[in-house]
Amino acid sequence: MQLFQVWDIGGQSIAGEMIDKYIYGSHAALIVYDVTNLNSFDNCQDWLNVIRRVTKSQEKHAPMPTPDPVAIICSQTSLSLLR
Repeated sequence: MQLFQVWDIGGQSIAGEMIDKYIYGSHAALIVYDVTNLNSFDNCQDWLNVIRRVTKSQEKHAPMPTPDPVAIICSQTSLSLLR
């Protein structure tokens, strides 16, 4: 049996104080954007930069696994005509 836990972190909290704690110790990361919102897609790079920063710091301080796999997932695909 495998434990799979997902934390939904809203885009507004990218600069929040707790973001590092959500990412630290992760084994993977999923970045989800809304296909009907170009700004949502543009923010994917910001999230990737945050993940890289946290994992770089993590590698220096503890021998914990880092989120090697990072997937970018498109949501709201049934609404793609609204793009």
